[in-house]
Amino acid sequence: MTGISSAPERQMPSRVLALIPSQGLGGGIEAYVQAVLDAVRELGVEVVELAFTSRSLSSGPAAKARFLARVFRASGSLHRTDTDVLCFHLGLLPAAMLAHYRLATATPITTFFHGIEIWSGSRIERVLRRRPSIRPVTVSSFSAGTMVDDRDVGILAPSVPAPLVRDLLAIDRGCRPVQDVRMLSVFRLGDYVLKGGPELVGAVAWLRSEGYSVTLTFAGRDAPNELLDRDLERYGEWLTVVRSPSEATLVDHYANATLFALATRQQGRPRPFGEGFGIVLAEAALAGLPVLGPASGGSRDAFIEGVTGVSPRDQSLGSLIDIIRWMLDHPQEALVMGTNGRRWARRAFDPGAYPARVADVVWGQGTYLRWLGLQFA
Repeated sequence: MTGISSAPERQMPSRVLALIPSQGLGGGIEAYVQAVLDAVRELGVEVVELAFTSRSLSSGPAAKARFLARVFRASGSLHRTDTDVLCFHLGLLPAAMLAHYRLATATPITTFFHGIEIWSGSRIERVLRRRPSIRPVTVSSFSAGTMVDDRDVGILAPSVPAPLVRDLLAIDRGCRPVQDVRMLSVFRLGDYVLKGGPELVGAVAWLRSEGYSVTLTFAGRDAPNELLDRDLERYGEWLTVVRSPSEATLVDHYANATLFALATRQQGRPRPFGEGFGIVLAEAALAGLPVLGPASGGSRDAFIEGVTGVSPRDQSLGSLIDIIRWMLDHPQEALVMGTNGRRWARRAFDPGAYPARVADVVWGQGTYLRWLGLQFA
């Protein structure tokens, strides 16, 4: 295992102009953006942030025109300074190209791809991202694999905030296998169907009918979902929903759980969806939990198959039931996976190392994947 490159390919600038999708709304992409920018600041680089909107990138032409005007003014004030452009969403790439032209810099635009927009982007966006002035960076090897025609693709996995790492590592997991299994899944509740919530409910209902003692908790940012409400009404005896928990409450649920599961569905058009990375799997590993990952997608970078967790062979309900049953029937092996996961995640997601990893990927030749699956020992 090699360390971080000591001599980056491109020299770090004194300033970056960061174009970001939103600010203050929460969510996985926003957490990823802020972690990267916080790391850039720790490297001593000044950050100028421009957020597109307080709502979403689906806003109309007027909002897009206002954002372009803001980018035009900001890049003009920074003209011919030592400034790089970081673009944190494919939808912002036209504005980033405007800024790049105004800054008159030869350094490529580092453009971050989070997953869905790689598959669902328009034809124009797919053409733009292949321009020589674009240097793509994405969150996992799975996402990078869908961009093989885009030249060199950097891979920078998400970060877990230092306070959360500390609190998760402080959980006393014990050393004895448990008989009553408390399964936890964490995601935005509005994505209940896409995140495989109904399949998890169906699997647990079947296992309980076979005599297994297992309960299920869903936790995450609240959003309306009629199917989730119906399942909660039907299975409330053993199904719990925790809506928009605080970080402290979420840590408590990680502490009370004995198994973590994420069953995100991978699907194509008309609405492409998949798991770009699955940072909650890393959080669960830090908490000492064995993890059950999705059958496909970028989550294979967020745990080590057979070592820190397992995944079903395909997306069918039968496969999900089989793999959960295996975990329930092998509590000692599950306990070892939780112990392995904590050892691995403690190093792979060390917050103190993240700034150097950002520098290595954005301005060097590295990939954060060197710090994930290859680092277990």
